[in-house]
Amino acid sequence: MLQATTAATTAPDGSKAVDVVINEFSGLTEARLISAGQRDGYVADARKKIVTACTTVGVGQVMSIYLTDLVRH
Repeated sequence: MLQATTAATTAPDGSKAVDVVINEFSGLTEARLISAGQRDGYVADARKKIVTACTTVGVGQVMSIYLTDLVRH
């Protein structure tokens, strides 16, 4: 889930966030994702990249992200 900034004039493009999450988390082992400390680091990195990806003409469109599901295969 993306939390839009007050400067956002439209809803942020969720596909950009999905691309970042796939790139950040693909290939990580289950052990790395289960470890809260490591997982929090990956989420923080993803959050920064999503905020950057959803910035349009210098105006941030996303304030924060909320990952609500962790699906393991």
